[in-house]
Amino acid sequence: MIIVGVVLALIDMLLISRFAPLPVYQIILLASIGLIAFGILEFKGKKKDKAQANQQSGGNTLDLFHDLKKYDIKLSNAKIKRNFYKNIPEIKTQNVTKRNDIYSISNFIAIDVETTGLKPATDRIISVSAIRFEDWEPVEIFYTLVNPQTSIPVEATRINHITNDMVVEAPTFSQIAESLSKFIGNSNLVGHNIAFDLAFLYCSGLNLMDKGIKFYDTLQLSQYLMNSSEKTGTYIDYVRNYKLSTLCQHFNIRITNFHNSGVDSYATGLLFEKIVKYKIK
Repeated sequence: MIIVGVVLALIDMLLISRFAPLPVYQIILLASIGLIAFGILEFKGKKKDKAQANQQSGGNTLDLFHDLKKYDIKLSNAKIKRNFYKNIPEIKTQNVTKRNDIYSISNFIAIDVETTGLKPATDRIISVSAIRFEDWEPVEIFYTLVNPQTSIPVEATRINHITNDMVVEAPTFSQIAESLSKFIGNSNLVGHNIAFDLAFLYCSGLNLMDKGIKFYDTLQLSQYLMNSSEKTGTYIDYVRNYKLSTLCQHFNIRITNFHNSGVDSYATGLLFEKIVKYKIK
């Protein structure tokens, strides 16, 4: 299936470039979206049958990336200043209880960034993905590679598979920050270890903590819900760790190509739905 995705992505690129030559980074983006789509195991069926199909198949994911609306990212010439990590506002995440309105929670944006390292103060963002979910359905995607204006360490490339050549013609974060902020608006944000993503966005010049947005962290929520030891108690089950891939496997969300920001944000949205529905039911 993944091989088919690669072939289709390449055909897509060739057809487009035949009529309008594209910058290298845009060609890579097209290929990346193709790979994202086919990194998710395809489930046959119509979108309107998603809930029933997922239930019958034990929660298999649908191949919806080709159906998602691609957000039109407008590049800005504005230069934004980086923020000092020491000045980052407190990041408050929300818990989910039976008192929550499940309808209001079902509308959100799942976000993920890939970076050159683990330190927001000194490392840089190299890709951003944000997927809008409405009534638990993914409907629109913001996805782009980002030129960090510095070299990508080999260690980072081993994890996220993003190379220096892939981002050399990509926009800088300053160029896409305004579009990303508009895409997010006042929507609730969901992330897996969302403090990591928010810290990198903040240090890159985009402060989302002052917009009145509610933040939900699937890492924290899963820690409240499950135990990583074999003790029993109020937890629904045992998991060996709280990695996104481990939790998706636990909830039978069959996804591959983790550490791709598009795949990770999509998986996070599906995981959030599983956690919320369990806690509220």
